[in-house]
Amino acid sequence: MRKQGLVFLIVVIAIVFLVNSVVTDRWLERRLERFGSRLNGAKVELDRVDFSPFGLSLSWERLQVADPDDTWTNLFETGPCALDLALEPLLKRKFLVEDFDMQDLRFGTQRDTDGRLPKGKEAKSIAESRIVQSVRRNMEAEIERYPLLNLGVLRGQFDMESVWDAAALETPGRIALLEESLAQKYEDWEERMEHLPGEAEIAALQRDIDSIQVERIATPQEARSSFDLLQSVRERAEGYYATVQQISEDFNQQRADLAGLQAEMAGWVEEDYRRLLSIAGLPELSRESIARMLFGERFSRRMEKVLSVMGKVRTYSRKVGKYIPAKELPPRGTGQDIRFVREQDYPGFWIKRMRLTGEASGGTALEGSVLHVVSNQVMIDKPTTLFLEGKRSGGAGLAFSGLIDSRGERPHEQFDLEMRGLSLKGQTLTDFPLLPYTLSEGTATVLGSIDFEGSDFLAEVQFRGSGIDFDTSQRPEMLEDEELYRLSIALVQKINEVQFTALLRQSGEDFKMDLRSNLDDLVLSSLEEVVSEEFRQVQEELESRIEDEIGAPRSEVEALIAERESSLENKIAGTERLIKEQLDRVDQKRREIDARLKAEEEKLRKQVETELERQGEKAGEKARDLIDSLFK
Repeated sequence: MRKQGLVFLIVVIAIVFLVNSVVTDRWLERRLERFGSRLNGAKVELDRVDFSPFGLSLSWERLQVADPDDTWTNLFETGPCALDLALEPLLKRKFLVEDFDMQDLRFGTQRDTDGRLPKGKEAKSIAESRIVQSVRRNMEAEIERYPLLNLGVLRGQFDMESVWDAAALETPGRIALLEESLAQKYEDWEERMEHLPGEAEIAALQRDIDSIQVERIATPQEARSSFDLLQSVRERAEGYYATVQQISEDFNQQRADLAGLQAEMAGWVEEDYRRLLSIAGLPELSRESIARMLFGERFSRRMEKVLSVMGKVRTYSRKVGKYIPAKELPPRGTGQDIRFVREQDYPGFWIKRMRLTGEASGGTALEGSVLHVVSNQVMIDKPTTLFLEGKRSGGAGLAFSGLIDSRGERPHEQFDLEMRGLSLKGQTLTDFPLLPYTLSEGTATVLGSIDFEGSDFLAEVQFRGSGIDFDTSQRPEMLEDEELYRLSIALVQKINEVQFTALLRQSGEDFKMDLRSNLDDLVLSSLEEVVSEEFRQVQEELESRIEDEIGAPRSEVEALIAERESSLENKIAGTERLIKEQLDRVDQKRREIDARLKAEEEKLRKQVETELERQGEKAGEKARDLIDSLFK
């Protein structure tokens, strides 16, 4: 045993010596940079990597992760970092880190060199999360519906021609493409109409029916032959009728689809009109629109940044999934089940705890932790959680928490932010042109939450600014008009607090965006006093020019639809009518033959009965039975 133990010790020492000789710090640094860059799609750079195989410790002085979308900027960078690997999981080719210390974490820092990967080394792009794309697209569409106010309209300086040229109406082009598509569809229908029974087929039915001369039918055999011919005519006519019915059904379905074209064209016009209003800066004046005019642009810009980060988080999660198995099954055996104490197993990658320090924008000092960064949450039955708190000089602070849970069928990600004591001094409150002043005083509190669950999204933001005071010592150039300037001053004098709430919700295809503030009624009533007539005049002129531009092509499309549909409908209806006429003639001819047979039967009976009166009762019964058998 002693000899075996000595041999084992010598082998272990030899392996450690060999690893220490081969796995140099520079070699490991290059390997980590190559793997990280491949995962990131842009350069990942490490400085002064130090790996100790004896202590299984890894550290570095600096880490830079370039932003693939802006390779002269880092997504984030760190200062000194250190971690220790657990030995037992490592022997099973699994990585377990009890503690990971990360210092001087910073976001969005500028790079000294381009972080773009060399040609041929770029990672294949992974499409952004669909829900993130959908929310962004819907939010942008909502904001475009409510443009900022154009003060030029109020000053009589509105340039209709420049607005018209910038709008580049899309409806005329859409109508032209629609007209081409409709023309082709109707040509296809004309070809299909060739499958309708033609004049030759209808005439053949008529000839066969006319060939049966009922007045010449004298025997049951002749009647049976005529019935067989009529049955053949009916089967052919019913086949033709079924063809007509199918074509008619398909045509009516297309007509139902085309019935919505006028509403669709009206929708195109509405889109162009809304775009003109947006370019012209002519928002709808309503309580709903005011909050969007006041805060919509700024809210959307900030939410766009948040969605961009969320999109990157989801993209990186999918990228990591390509390199780390998503599902790790415990070893299983075959044969008889034996109860035994199972050996502890580990996920492929697991950082139990990360301690973070760093700095956010504005000099906010950050400190916090992240728990359970793991490749398989189901195995450890714990989600990934994070918590950061920050402090800034002047008493401002923030708290940020998050949860990433992929254990269930619907992945769940939730993030909450609280910011208090933020100074608003030197900031502008809104992009609204009647409130262009910077603030000389004011503090703000911001509460925000984002919740992703499966394909559902919910975001809520609350902003409260108190102690608001505008610096009106200098008159803005955009408010040269005396009336507008007085209106602006009157507004700011009534504002000492701002409360703003925003809600974004998407579930499936349903999207809702709700923005409200305590300034909505105040601003609306002020605007209605001065802008109603000017807006009405410009809007009427825009509507008139749109109608002049698209009225004629729209009428042409409507006329095309009416003319071609009428022509096709007449062809189908005419053919259907002719076939039904032949079916009716078949039924009429059958009735005539039945009547002819009954008349002949009755005539023969009378003749036989008259003759048999002379021959006796027994012969009469035989004659009657013979007549019945003939006319069955």
